[in-house]
Amino acid sequence: MLTGHRLFLLVTFAAVLIGSTMVQAQKRPIEKSQIDYNKLLQEQSAARRKQFESEMSKLQAAAADLEAKLNRVPTKLDRKQAEAEFRKILLEPDFAKQDQQVEGFRARYADQFAEQAGTAGIDPGGEGGRMASILGLPADRVVPEAVRDNIRIRSVPPPESEIGSTSSTAPLGPIEYRPAFTRQGIDGAPDNATADASTGFMWIHNMALFAGSSRTTAFLVQDAPINSGITHVRVDALLTNIDFITRANAALAGYASSEVLVNLYVFDGPTRVASRTVSFDRAVAWTWGFSGRTDTVRRLNLSCEFDRARPDEARTYTVMVEFEGWVAGAGIAGAAIDLRGHVRQINVTPRF
Repeated sequence: MLTGHRLFLLVTFAAVLIGSTMVQAQKRPIEKSQIDYNKLLQEQSAARRKQFESEMSKLQAAAADLEAKLNRVPTKLDRKQAEAEFRKILLEPDFAKQDQQVEGFRARYADQFAEQAGTAGIDPGGEGGRMASILGLPADRVVPEAVRDNIRIRSVPPPESEIGSTSSTAPLGPIEYRPAFTRQGIDGAPDNATADASTGFMWIHNMALFAGSSRTTAFLVQDAPINSGITHVRVDALLTNIDFITRANAALAGYASSEVLVNLYVFDGPTRVASRTVSFDRAVAWTWGFSGRTDTVRRLNLSCEFDRARPDEARTYTVMVEFEGWVAGAGIAGAAIDLRGHVRQINVTPRF
């Protein structure tokens, strides 16, 4: 049984504990650990997802229209055999071996397809332009090509001059962050994505075969405190040894699309205050198309900057560097991406 003195002490301790908890909640309404970074990044990509799904719907309709034209004319091509061969090729996980097998497939069936397309009044060389128009890709962002047995397009990355940015405000000098960074994360299966804050390494991989679309990401997070009195902030992220692969292959029916991007975001709590996105490559193919690229970017500097909404307050911002990959395929088609590289340094430069 509690005495009056003990009961008084117990009530007093509980009151102090509750009061302490309330004070802490008032001082820190949003803890960094409470932010769902995966959800935050999904919200940032919502507009891109909507556009991607709209594009896939348009590609599906265009590919179906082309297939219908082809099916109305006779052909020497053994479609059943060709489809079985191509399905097996798309299941090959080694990109180099798959490329060799695709070239062999094209060599075996190209003349038969070209004859069928000619009879149907289809010009494969002009389909790339129609595809770019459907996707709304400007001419300076598409690799020009007209191939009689390859209905595809490939995007051109932006020039190096567009990747960075400039500012007329006076810098105080950058605050440099190198691995280990604050946090790491992935959105996708662990077998398809890696992020290592201790080294700055990230990797994503994804495939879409015959039907479906998906997004895979890996990201690194760096907390960046900024003192009061600072009106403007610039953020630079240096990435090195970026290796990327895109593949989009379709034979006889269907369409495929793949894209790899890198994103730089700056958040104030859950609110985005600055960003920069660069698409390394976009490959698209339909009906009879074989597209993709394997390449390396040795050094990439991404920059973004923003005016502070409340320069009189000291704030801790969140800098995020994200690898992002999109794949989609339907019909006798498949898409794949692979992207890996290192974030070597993040510079945060306060400016007056």
